[in-house]
Amino acid sequence: MNSQSLQNIRRMIQREEKARLSSKEILKKLMKNVAQEIRQNKLNQFNKTIEILQTSKHRQSSLVDQQIELIKKLIEEIKILSDRDLIKKENSDDLIDWTNLVQTRMNNEYTNESCLHAWQQICLPTIYYDQNWSSQEDQLLRNLVETFGPYGNNWNLIASHFPQRSTYLCANRFMFLENNRLNKLKFSNDEINQLKQVIQEYRNENYIPLNKVAYELGCSLSSVRREWRNIDPNVRRGQWNRNEDNILLESVFKQSNRQKINWNLVASDVTGRSKTKCFQRYLILTKRTTNKPFQPFDDQFVLQQHQIKNDKKQKKFSSISKETQT
Repeated sequence: MNSQSLQNIRRMIQREEKARLSSKEILKKLMKNVAQEIRQNKLNQFNKTIEILQTSKHRQSSLVDQQIELIKKLIEEIKILSDRDLIKKENSDDLIDWTNLVQTRMNNEYTNESCLHAWQQICLPTIYYDQNWSSQEDQLLRNLVETFGPYGNNWNLIASHFPQRSTYLCANRFMFLENNRLNKLKFSNDEINQLKQVIQEYRNENYIPLNKVAYELGCSLSSVRREWRNIDPNVRRGQWNRNEDNILLESVFKQSNRQKINWNLVASDVTGRSKTKCFQRYLILTKRTTNKPFQPFDDQFVLQQHQIKNDKKQKKFSSISKETQT
């Protein structure tokens, strides 16, 4: 597998990523709304059928009454079916109005194409999105890629050998396997020189977008980060000095208005230190200032917060600890 082949796979996956919905929360929301759309449309179909039967010329016949009773039972079954069971049983394109679903149920935050794509590639009940790949599946995937090549529509052919996997999932899994393999390989002298050249092109003062560098070289991000860490002449090792600590704290303070700290930006301010080292050093520095004995009012505050926060995520003590420091 050469770098050009890996680039082709990455481009395809990036197109898939842009076309689909990203987080699991949004995917769950999509599945719930699709189920609601199917349920509502199916109930509308049943109710219309009952209206037609009730106004038919043969309204007095017992056969019509039996048909109406049967449909009413089906209506009750549809109402109590879980979303997933409903989708498995009634999954049909004519029951999903994607335009209506996007505009009314998804608040028009996404396009019809992105919702439909996410539905087909990830959310369908026949797709094992959350199920781990077996070693047999991995080996078959490698063999198929070796036979057909990792290009364009060949992924549709490859995915056809996996009834429970979509095109996106197959390509994404192969990329994961290739990244693991490449992470164990050492760069040759020519590859190291090429790495230096590409980094020089993308460098903006101390900031280096290693993800772009990895894409350009057709390598995994972790392998590029590892190799650059070994050859970067600016890398500092050993104890931190007071000047570095001050720069670190100032850099973090500049992002105090953000929900999450971008440690890549912090590392770009602290010359020679990686984002991991910056994060670890920040924990050490802040622990020194907060590691003091609890007072009685602190104990009372923690107990009150634990009772107030009903949500499981909110009950995490990491969430409570942030408020105790304010």
